[in-house]
Amino acid sequence: MKVAVLYSGGKDSNLTVWRLLSCGHKPVILLTVKPVNPESWMFHRPCVEYTPLQGEAMGIPVHTVEVSGEKEKEIVELLEAVGRLKAEHGFEGLACGAVQSRYQRSRVEKICGELGLELLSPLWENPPESLLEELLRLRFDVVFTAVSALGLGERWLGRRLDWEAIEELKALNRKFGIHLALEGGEAETFVREACFFKRRVELEGLKKVWLGDWGYLKVGKAKLTGKLYSK
Repeated sequence: MKVAVLYSGGKDSNLTVWRLLSCGHKPVILLTVKPVNPESWMFHRPCVEYTPLQGEAMGIPVHTVEVSGEKEKEIVELLEAVGRLKAEHGFEGLACGAVQSRYQRSRVEKICGELGLELLSPLWENPPESLLEELLRLRFDVVFTAVSALGLGERWLGRRLDWEAIEELKALNRKFGIHLALEGGEAETFVREACFFKRRVELEGLKKVWLGDWGYLKVGKAKLTGKLYSK
């Protein structure tokens, strides 16, 4: 099936693309949503300007849509954009990386219903811990680009997801209730390399911006390079 994928550049949307490819689907376009309002209910903002490089690395075109970031209004704006892209690319399904967020999944489901698309949600209700472990087994290179939760301090910015990080996240889940899939906005991620990427996205000129109890990674520039981890 020809599919469009809601694509933020983070761990869940990239694992979604991999699952779709593994099942024989054909992602024909990656749809990156860039909210004007950084407090968007649905879409994350850090590093979304670099998703076209990720798309180039995997050989799938990226289309960026700017939305207001206002609750519900941004869904209408996305629906209109998906409708236009469906007419242009002829995809039959729309995929998202929702894991346990009924808010996110129900909104995408509504868009699919309006446009006659099949909803594909391959990560839905998968155990969050197993998803993190799958990322490492598949040699995804995941970096933390923003954090906003108890226990996730400045040192997490720019940190690579590894087995030690997973153990720390599990401890923070027990202590503070942090969602292991980070689906509640506790953190944002960016995938620099994956098993299905043909090249690597290198982030350069990194600067940590810390604002008391939350922060983000400011990137100077990004470029495509040869692969390091998943050859």
